Amino acid sequence: MSRVSFPYQRATIIVATLGISIFADSAVQAVTRQSGHTQVAIPDAQKTQQLHETKGARLQLISNATEIRNIWFIESSGSQDLHFSQACAIESASLHNPAFFITLLTTGQLAASCEYCRILQTLPNFRSVRTDNDQAFLSSPMEAWYSSKMDNHSKYHVEHLSDALRYVTLWWHGGIYLDLDVITMKSLDSLTNCLVLEESGRPTNSILIFDKSHRFLATVMKKCAEVYNPSEWTTCGPNLLQSLYQDKESSVHNLTFLKAETFLAIEWKRWKWFFEQTRTTAVFQEVRESYGVHLSNHLSKHATFKIGSGCAYELLAVWNCPRTYQHLVSKNRSSVIASYCFSLHIISSIIHIFTYLYYSRNT
Repeated sequence: MSRVSFPYQRATIIVATLGISIFADSAVQAVTRQSGHTQVAIPDAQKTQQLHETKGARLQLISNATEIRNIWFIESSGSQDLHFSQACAIESASLHNPAFFITLLTTGQLAASCEYCRILQTLPNFRSVRTDNDQAFLSSPMEAWYSSKMDNHSKYHVEHLSDALRYVTLWWHGGIYLDLDVITMKSLDSLTNCLVLEESGRPTNSILIFDKSHRFLATVMKKCAEVYNPSEWTTCGPNLLQSLYQDKESSVHNLTFLKAETFLAIEWKRWKWFFEQTRTTAVFQEVRESYGVHLSNHLSKHATFKIGSGCAYELLAVWNCPRTYQHLVSKNRSSVIASYCFSLHIISSIIHIFTYLYYSRNT
């Protein structure tokens, strides 16, 4: 795997561009605030309806052009809204993979008032599709499980449905599945038929990369239907993948097993590092060769960061989901002076990180 370089000249350009854009945006906010209006660079709610596809037979949304690859996200809770972290994950995948279709599959109907949905609508390669689960599982290795075994009253119903949908979606269409708390940091185009190993050596299903109809996916779905336990959180998740990984008869051929550093350099035990300003440099030192980072949403979902703090999560958002981050700032900015202070703090943090990484790479 090639090393991600941090040329100092490029860092300077990024810093300058960021500073100019933030100061310019502050000026625009000041003018519009004085005039009694607020400018938000997102489509209106009426246009948001164009973002959502209606139900169709087995997700018939992908072009017939086989050379186009897909990145999939799944929202299986039925929520009508998206949060900042989810929108950031989706935008980062779109930003670094412009030749991919980026698709959010939802089990509920996203509301027209969803602000982050309207941000994502501006991305040229993104679409949101409400799934028809009956059609998704029809004629798949999990059809019988979905129709007769899945316990809709299980407290882990959302997680179990999400696990099953990611397997069956990749089996039908192929591509890359990412959890909605994975921030992409560079192109994923070079990755095919991969599982990512945690630091402990256990495979994760937070990131899955497979060709359509891959034999391993069929094995996973059949095994899931056999061992499904509605009272166990990871019954068809990492525990299942671990058992297949350890079983030499489980069709793990034609797979690449990626080291934790590719997406899980900061493992779940250290999730707070993303939110601690004192850990910013350490985080970027550890993820400098990563394709992305996993924020462990089941632990971090209630955590927030103060705008301008310069924590790792904030800087990851600045670089990898700028539209989503800009909207967050516009919602929370209290004054022009605060905006200027925020700009200077962020720029200072960026200079510090790039300087550290540049010199550590050359010493």
